Amino acid sequence: MISLLGGKDANGRRVDAAGNINAINAAAEWRHGLPFLLLTSLGCDEQFADMPPAVQQALGEALRAKTLAERCLRASPLAWAIARPGGLSHQDGIGRYRLAASPLPGRAPYLSRSDVALAALDLLADATRQKQAWTILAADPEP
Repeated sequence: MISLLGGKDANGRRVDAAGNINAINAAAEWRHGLPFLLLTSLGCDEQFADMPPAVQQALGEALRAKTLAERCLRASPLAWAIARPGGLSHQDGIGRYRLAASPLPGRAPYLSRSDVALAALDLLADATRQKQAWTILAADPEP
């Protein structure tokens, strides 16, 4: 199962926490051994302090809400992984990405949505990456 709920509902309330927590709780109740992948964002949880102040100010509400969902997932009995992509672009994907346990200093975090989707599917299928949070970054250019 993959959850990537975010944004605001019609009443202006963020669904990043409540929506994802509801999905996590439903999956934990249903549980048939399926892995659960939560897509949040670069800058969640322990990464927040390393984000530039302008990013903290602009995205702080969303990052805090997504962090609540991450913490709920970590406390759940599910086989889980967390994916934290950087900024999403409308560019065509290149079919490659890079995973890191934390963001790499000096790297531009933007990558295509299709490359994030590829990374999400790969993370979901790879049991060795469970119980960890992964930052998804654009792949290095080919030499």
